[in-house]
Amino acid sequence: MDYIILFDWTKEFSVEKKIVECVFYNEKALRIHFKDNTDLYLVISNYDAYPFFASKPFSIGDETPIWDQLIHSVLTKVSLDEYDRIMRFIFTQIDIFQQKKTYVLIAEFIPPKPNIILAEQNQELIIVDALKKYSYADNPQRQILPKIPYQPPKTAFKPYHRDISFPLILQTLQTGETIQCNTVNEYLKNHFIYVLSVKEELEHRKAIVDYWERELKKAQQKLYKQRMELEQAEKSDYWRICAEIIKVNLSNIQRGQNVLKAINYFDPELSTIEIELLPDKTPQENMQYYLKKYKKAKRG
Repeated sequence: MDYIILFDWTKEFSVEKKIVECVFYNEKALRIHFKDNTDLYLVISNYDAYPFFASKPFSIGDETPIWDQLIHSVLTKVSLDEYDRIMRFIFTQIDIFQQKKTYVLIAEFIPPKPNIILAEQNQELIIVDALKKYSYADNPQRQILPKIPYQPPKTAFKPYHRDISFPLILQTLQTGETIQCNTVNEYLKNHFIYVLSVKEELEHRKAIVDYWERELKKAQQKLYKQRMELEQAEKSDYWRICAEIIKVNLSNIQRGQNVLKAINYFDPELSTIEIELLPDKTPQENMQYYLKKYKKAKRG
């Protein structure tokens, strides 16, 4: 999402009386549910990443509880870093020993690999947990692991500031309908519902179709191979029979003969079989010819 949109959202959003009741996570977003029955959504799609606030909670799919450390904490401040699309949500909490703790939820709204990191503010900002953890082996520039100081990513991004004109116009992805938004939060919420979620669903359906098309292609290739193997097996059996019958009838074959008509001893009904011969070959060479074809077919 544009830096200026994120910046203006931080100015719109009010942190007054925002006490955390619980925190949930799924592949679409992190959802912070407050005691006043409102919700803060931190969207972390590979396609886009941003926050929005909802006065009435709505479902975004199956969720998993996460980060109990934030329960009963108070959201006191929201800010956007000056150099990149990194938003910080400051939570304060008084523990059972009446000691004040400060947690910072760092939302790196930087596609295609956005991340949300929970850190505790001591003398340094120390990582407690993250949705996506990695070491220097995964990323030579920095590591995101518990118990180490947080380091922001180094990017070439440069914020571009401009004035936003209202209403903000949004076009739905499914119908092409135009939606006019009078606040940045309304724009981001509608973007999630009518653009991003639809795009993800379409991509999910496409991935399923592509998967089954690949599976169908593999099945067709396997079936073709099996048919060829069956055909070869049938041919190899026929060539073995030809070699065996020629062997039995060697004395009845003359050089220059084109066809051998003989009783098929491998047929329960003892039918007559016609075997093509190579007229320039001897009876023994004709037998070897069919025997070689049989052995080659058996080897595959």
